[in-house]
Amino acid sequence: DNTVVITNKAVYTYKVVYVATNGTDVATAGSEAEPFETIQYAVEYLYTNYKALNTMILVRPGVYNKGGYEGDANNFRSRVFVHGDQHVLIKSTDGAEKTIIEGEIDPEGTGGHGDGARRCVTFQINTGGDGCIQGFTFRKGRTAIGSGQTYLNQGGGIGAQRSNYGISQHVAADCIFTDCTAQYT
Repeated sequence: DNTVVITNKAVYTYKVVYVATNGTDVATAGSEAEPFETIQYAVEYLYTNYKALNTMILVRPGVYNKGGYEGDANNFRSRVFVHGDQHVLIKSTDGAEKTIIEGEIDPEGTGGHGDGARRCVTFQINTGGDGCIQGFTFRKGRTAIGSGQTYLNQGGGIGAQRSNYGISQHVAADCIFTDCTAQYT
C-alpha cells in the first residue's frame, strides 16, 4: 500500500490508491486489484483517512466523466476537487493521450457556461497543501457565469482558488487541454 520514492537523498512515503473506470467507489476498494471508480472518491477517501500523509492516486486509462464535487458558495462544480490542505499526486498510468478527465457543458448556458457546467479540476489553495496532477487530457471543462471576474468563472480546465498563503504548490504537468473554456480567462 505504501511506496517509498527516493530523490536527491530525500525519502517520501506515500499512501497509494488506484482508480479505473471499471472500479467501485466503496471504502474497501482502492487497491491495484480492486480500484476505485472515480478520481473524486479517491481524493475524498485519502483526505478523510490519510490527511497527514503524502498521498498518490494512480489512474488507469479511460474517460473519467462521472462523479465529482458538487460545489458550494466558494467553489464551483468540478470533476476533481483537491482540498487546500491536502498533499496529493494524481497521476495517470498511461499518459494524457489515454487518460481523460471530462468536465460538463451546460446545455442551457451561454457557450456551455452556467450552473449546470463543470470544471475538470479545482485546486482549493488556502491552507498550505500541495498537489500535482500529471498526465491527463482535460476536455469539455466549463465554468459558471457571473457578474464580474471571479474565481467561479475562471479556469474551465483547471481552477486554482487564491489565498493569502503565498505561491501555490499545486502543479499540472504533462497535460493536454481541449475544448475547455471559461467566462473569463
